[in-house]
Amino acid sequence: MNRSASAAGTPRVTAEAPHLWSGTLSEHSEFLEASELYNRVFRYGSKGLALNSNLLSALVHNGGSAVGVRAPDGRLIGFAYGFPGTDGQTGYHYSQVAVVDPAWQGHGIGRMLKEVQRQVALGWGAHTMRWTFDPMFSRNGHFNFNTLRGVGVRFFEDYYGRERTDRVLVEWTLDDRPDPLASLRDLAPAADWGHDDWGQPRPDAAEDRLVWVPIDAGVVAGDTETAEIDWGRAALRSTLRDLYDDGRVIISCLRLTHDTSVYLTVPGELAEAGDTGGTETGPHADHDEADATSAAEAHTSAGQAGTEEDA
Repeated sequence: MNRSASAAGTPRVTAEAPHLWSGTLSEHSEFLEASELYNRVFRYGSKGLALNSNLLSALVHNGGSAVGVRAPDGRLIGFAYGFPGTDGQTGYHYSQVAVVDPAWQGHGIGRMLKEVQRQVALGWGAHTMRWTFDPMFSRNGHFNFNTLRGVGVRFFEDYYGRERTDRVLVEWTLDDRPDPLASLRDLAPAADWGHDDWGQPRPDAAEDRLVWVPIDAGVVAGDTETAEIDWGRAALRSTLRDLYDDGRVIISCLRLTHDTSVYLTVPGELAEAGDTGGTETGPHADHDEADATSAAEAHTSAGQAGTEEDA
């Protein structure tokens, strides 16, 4: 087994975030930092939702990932963790959480986290990664589908067994290869949909294989749940349930107007024909991530409270 990808870390330089460190977390003090960042960003009051530092240590030693990004002053500003998973047929790396300090969102930190996590997963022998996100968060959707080039392979209602935890399962191919869906991901609808269209399926006027789903572009993790957001959740749940029952998958999420973003769904066999790395649309998927950060970076400069995965 090649563990070279799990090295302690190296400086990474980007135009927007110069001289940042990214790599694997391995010390107890680092796990405590990660736990503090996680709890601060997601603002969980329940101890049952807290992050266990012993668990992170065990993951690092047993096929999992615990990775971070540090600011030039040494502060931990990004964190992600995951573990080996299986759906009974296929093995993959399951990313449970990726979280970015709100002050650093919009600087490519989420992308850095996913790249380090990708290298760790490859080092453990995984070739795909999975996680879930709240489909109400369009910025997360944009990051997952248009930046990382993942595919939304399944929809879960109340994934965590409590209200407002509907999730879309994303599968991301880790091996370097051209994206077979690139031309479709770059498509934009000709229509100018708005509030009355949110959560409703809208077939493409020119291509019957494409179905669009407009949603509220402004909902982010940490928002107070309002009657309008609840209405949007209910409409989106009904539509996604039907589309996934019909064998469709999500491959894109674009900002359409100031107020409206739009998902693009295609038949699952179209994604499979494109060789996306064994994408499944059946009932075997198992996985999750933290939903509040990275998407904000690629979609807009506005911050949000967490990251692209689900906690």
